[in-house]
Amino acid sequence: MASKATTASPPVKLGDQIARRLEDAIAEKSMASGTFLGNEISLSQSYGVSRSTIREAIAIGEWEGFLENRRGREGGLYVAAAKSDDAILALRNYLFLAGAELGSLLDARAVIDGLMLDLVMERIQPEHIAQFQAILAEKDDDIRHQLNQLLGFVSTMTAAVDFPLLGIISAALRHCFVDRAGVSKLKSGTYLRASAQVTALRRRLIEAIISNDVQAARRLHVQAIDHWRSFADDAEAERIVDKNMLDRLCGQGPDAVIYEFVEPVKKSEAAARLIAQKILNEKLQAGDKIGVEPEIIADLKISRRVFREALRILERFGIAQSGRGKSGGISVGQPQHAALLRVTDRSIAASGDIRMDDYRQLAQIIFAEGARRSDKMNIAAIGVQSGDAALKKLASMLALNCNDVVIKTLLLVVASACPSRATIAPGLPQESGAESGIILPRKISEFVGRCLAD
Repeated sequence: MASKATTASPPVKLGDQIARRLEDAIAEKSMASGTFLGNEISLSQSYGVSRSTIREAIAIGEWEGFLENRRGREGGLYVAAAKSDDAILALRNYLFLAGAELGSLLDARAVIDGLMLDLVMERIQPEHIAQFQAILAEKDDDIRHQLNQLLGFVSTMTAAVDFPLLGIISAALRHCFVDRAGVSKLKSGTYLRASAQVTALRRRLIEAIISNDVQAARRLHVQAIDHWRSFADDAEAERIVDKNMLDRLCGQGPDAVIYEFVEPVKKSEAAARLIAQKILNEKLQAGDKIGVEPEIIADLKISRRVFREALRILERFGIAQSGRGKSGGISVGQPQHAALLRVTDRSIAASGDIRMDDYRQLAQIIFAEGARRSDKMNIAAIGVQSGDAALKKLASMLALNCNDVVIKTLLLVVASACPSRATIAPGLPQESGAESGIILPRKISEFVGRCLAD
């Protein structure tokens, strides 16, 4: 999402401030999931704010996955258990809203799912082989059945790898790809034909995994990505943003079958996607006006409540911001990663310790991809820091120079999840290439490996 001018960050709303105070209190007191925090009345008194502000803070906490608002006799606000689904949804939402395109999503899937395949070949157990064999035993030409087989394939791969961070990224990329296909001009039949071709390749890939044929498995993975690339080349974005597209994203209407493979989004999330799509279609830049509330509600045929929820999602990620007064309206913002990283960090921390060797492989791949997409930069600005601090600094520098929203986002997500036991960075990569400051991806990968040495 391009920017023609620097726009001032909007002030932090009171609801956001209360949400952060609730989150800090949970962390400081190490509150377990299920801990009772109070109700609207008691919380409004404790924090000295109105009940409407508390409701806004609760909505933010529920969306970010650390609060659970229960109703009934034991109703009230509770500490929520962190779930990987929260991180998958947050990353899926962010990538779409920030403008991730089909081609960029496929580039990332090629390397992420490639790493997952390599790890499966190393770790597959008899129970996983049995699950794969069960998939092969089922033969049905019905497209819904084929999509269900793809889902079974993905679930078994994720279980065999047992690397939650990798699973979260892979799922979010896959789901966002389907969302992006959902706002293209291609009908669902085109998507489903591509899915059928990929299903056939996945079945052959399963056979290669079972027989431990690494080269064949890698070749079939590349062929599957190439099939999706052919689909993406023809998938021009739909210019008309209307209720029909909203229904498709929500898994309703004649084209809803594409969501047999992944969960459709809620109406407010779909509305947020269409507002983001309007930004892309009209090539709006930071500070440009998107529209006013009554117009957007009429165009999408949604309620005011759904619109407000959609706007909250956009504001959480900095994609849009609301003005004040009669001429305020909704304008384009600057994408912000803070809310996304809070959700992904919480989900990853709850999944248990990350194996350092797994994390090292993932980080080296993502940082090398970031280097390939970055302009010239002064790597010496990293300084001498601990390994995890050096990685986060390097990720920020690469992201600032990276021209690919998907890799830029994954750089920050992966760096933020860095295990704190990373070692001292033993030295910066030497400058390479024709000009000073150009760093080869291989050098970046080596540097990341040294930062994460056991």
